[in-house]
Amino acid sequence: FCRATDIPEKLTVDLTGTEMGDAIFFSAVKLPDDVVASLEPTETIATITAPAAVRSAGDTGAEEESTESDGEETATEDSSDTE
Repeated sequence: FCRATDIPEKLTVDLTGTEMGDAIFFSAVKLPDDVVASLEPTETIATITAPAAVRSAGDTGAEEESTESDGEETATEDSSDTE
C-alpha cells in the first residue's frame, strides 16, 4: 500500500511475446521499490485485444465480400436467362 501522494505516475508492463487474447496478470507490473501490492500476482488486469477500429474494419470487409459474391451470382443467373 502507499499514500495517495505516493501513487506512481506510471507503471510499466512488458508485453513482449504477448498475442491477441492473452491475459496480462498483475505479476507483470513493475512496481517501484517503495510500493507494496494489494493485488494477488495471479489477478488478471488486462487482456490483449484488437482496437475497435480494426475489429470494425474486419467486419465491414466480410460484409463487402458477401455482397460482391451475391452480385456475381446474380450476373451469372442473368446471363443464363438470355441464352
